[in-house]
Amino acid sequence: MTYLSEEIHPSVVAFSMGLYISGNPIGGMSGRLLSGVMTDLFSWRVAVGCIGLVALLAAVMFWRILPASRHFRPSSLKPRNWQSISVCIGVTKACRSCSWRVFC
Repeated sequence: MTYLSEEIHPSVVAFSMGLYISGNPIGGMSGRLLSGVMTDLFSWRVAVGCIGLVALLAAVMFWRILPASRHFRPSSLKPRNWQSISVCIGVTKACRSCSWRVFC
């Protein structure tokens, strides 16, 4: 979402986020539906192979068609403060040891 809001003109950000969000359930649903039909007609190996081929073609198409990023600035993933990481790890361990798991 942040990437879309940085790269897309503000007048069409809401529309593009809607397309992005709706693409996930539509893709998941159609993938299951088409693989089920293909499995009935052929075999599960053919269905998985065809879905993999479609995914590969879509990835190549997006790689070739989408424009280069204009506003992205890479940043380091190295933590600035090791103490904050140790606190997070401690909270995670404490949460895993308790029987009431709200945040884990």
